[in-house]
Amino acid sequence: LDSYGILATGRTAESPSVRAVNDEMEGLRVGSVMLPAIFLGIAALIINIVLRRQIANERTLIGTLRALGCSKGLIVRHYLAAGAWLGIIGSAAGILCGFALQAQYCALYEQFYSFPSIQPAIYSDIIVIAAIIGMAFTAGGAALPALDAAKLNPAVAMRPPPPEIGKRIFIDRFESIWKRLPFRWKMIFRHIVRNPFRSGVSIGATFISTAIIFMTINMFDALDYLMAHEFKKMMAQDLTLTMHFGIDERGVSEIQGLPSVAMVETQFVAACDFINGPRRRRLGVIGLPRDARLQCPIDSQGRRIVIPDAGLVLSRKLAEVLDIAPGDAVRLKAMTGERREVVAPVTAVVDTYLGVSAYAEKDWLARLFGETGTVNAALVSTGGGDQTELLREISRRPMISGVLERSRAYQIMQETFGQLMGLMILTTIVIAGLIAFGTVYNMTRVSVSEREREIGTLRVLGFSTKDVSAIFTGESILLNAVGVGLGMFGGIGFSALIIRLYNQEMYRFPLVITPSQFIYTALALVAIVFFAQRLVIRMIRSFRWLDALKIKE
Repeated sequence: LDSYGILATGRTAESPSVRAVNDEMEGLRVGSVMLPAIFLGIAALIINIVLRRQIANERTLIGTLRALGCSKGLIVRHYLAAGAWLGIIGSAAGILCGFALQAQYCALYEQFYSFPSIQPAIYSDIIVIAAIIGMAFTAGGAALPALDAAKLNPAVAMRPPPPEIGKRIFIDRFESIWKRLPFRWKMIFRHIVRNPFRSGVSIGATFISTAIIFMTINMFDALDYLMAHEFKKMMAQDLTLTMHFGIDERGVSEIQGLPSVAMVETQFVAACDFINGPRRRRLGVIGLPRDARLQCPIDSQGRRIVIPDAGLVLSRKLAEVLDIAPGDAVRLKAMTGERREVVAPVTAVVDTYLGVSAYAEKDWLARLFGETGTVNAALVSTGGGDQTELLREISRRPMISGVLERSRAYQIMQETFGQLMGLMILTTIVIAGLIAFGTVYNMTRVSVSEREREIGTLRVLGFSTKDVSAIFTGESILLNAVGVGLGMFGGIGFSALIIRLYNQEMYRFPLVITPSQFIYTALALVAIVFFAQRLVIRMIRSFRWLDALKIKE
C-alpha cells in the first residue's frame, strides 16, 4: 500500500486499545482463579472441623443406627448431604452477590474503557460452573468426616469417647519457664498443642486473611506511587502540545509568546516500528533535549536518567517484550518522513509503570531519520498561572493537533482507575474479613462445645465466667497473633506475586512497602477478632454449665 500514500498499517489486535482490554481480561482471569481457590479451600477446612465435631457429638446416635442395620453408605450420604446443602446455599448467595458486583463492574468498565454499551447479563453456563465448584469444595470438606463416621464400630460408638491424651507438651519440658506460667496459660498451651490440626487451620486462615488484606492495602499504595511517579516525578509540564507537522524555531517562538507561558521545551517524536528478529512493536521514540527539565525518565529510586548523545533508553517492559538488553541493537523503521530503516543501539533501561516508552536525544534522533531542524511536540509550563486564555489561543493555531493537560489527565486516571481498583480491593477485603471472622468464631465455638464438662468443672471450682472466657480468648488471641505475624510476611509475598502476574504492557505496579500497611492490616484483624470473640463470650455467659456435668444416658 506504500504507493497509495498509506503511511502505516497494523492489525486490530496490535492496537493499544485492544491490547489494554486484553491485558485487563488476563488480569481478571488470574484473579478469578487464585482468590476463589484460597477462599473455598479455607471454607472446606472449616466445614471439615465443624462436621468432625458434630459427628463426635452424634457418635452414640451413629452407633445405634449402625446397630439397627443402617448401612455405611447411608451414613456417608447423610453427612455429604450436609456439606452439599452448605454448598448450595453458599453458592446461591454468592451468585446473587455476583450479579450485584457484575452491575458495578460493567458500569466502571463502560466508563473506564469508553465501551459503547456493556450491560449485565445472566450466563447460565457460568452459574452452573460456579455452583458446581462451590458444592465440590464443601462436599470435599465433608468427605473425610463422613467416611470416618461410617467407619465407627457400633459397639465402640455407643460408648462415651475416650478421654484426650494427656501427655506432656514440649513447653512443659522447660520447667523453669513452665512453673512461672499462670494456670490459665498452661491450659491454653496444652489445648493448642494437643489439637494441632485445628490450631493449624486457625493460624492458616488468619494467615491467608492477613496476607490478602495486606496485599489489597499495598495495592492502594502502589497505585498512588504509580501515579506520582508518572505524573509528578517524570513530568513537570502543565501542557503537552502535539503538531500536525514539524515546526521550526519561528513556530517555537510563537508558542513562547502565548499568554501565561513561562517555559517551553521542545521534543521530536518519531513514530516507528521496533524490530528485533521476530519481535516487533510500534510506538513513538520521544526525542528529548540534553538538558530536559519538564520531562525526563527516572529510575526506580527517583534519580534522573541522563539521555545519551547517541542511543536509545527503553522502558523495562519494552525491553522485555523485544528481548533486548543494554548494549544490544534494535532496528527502527520510521512511519513518516523518508521512512528510513535504521539500526540504533540500546544504552539503558528505565522503570516506567504506564505503557511502554523509548527515549533518545532530540537532535541525534532527528538526524537519524533525516528530520534535522524540526520539532513536532512542545511541553509548556505556565508557572502556576491561569490556563484559560492560553487554551483559547492554542485552539486558534491550526498547526497544533492536540493538547494534553497533565493535571486533568492525572485527575481522570485517579478517578477512573481508582474507582476500578477500589471496587476490586474493597470486595477482596470484605471477603477476606468474612473468612477471618468465620474461622475465629467457628473454631472457638467448636472448642467450647468440646470442653463443656471442663467449663462446668471450672465453674464448680469457683472460676467466674470472666475467668473461663479468658481461657478461650487467650487461646484465640495467641493463635491469631501467630497468624497475623506470619500473614504480614505472606502479604509481602502475595503482593510480589500479584505484581508479577499483572506485569502488563498497559500498566505495572511497583512493590511499595510502608509501615502504615502493617498498622492498618493489624487494626483490621484486631477488629475482626474482637467482634468474633464478643459473640463467643456472650455464648459462654449463657452456657448452662450444670447441665454439662450431668451424666448423659
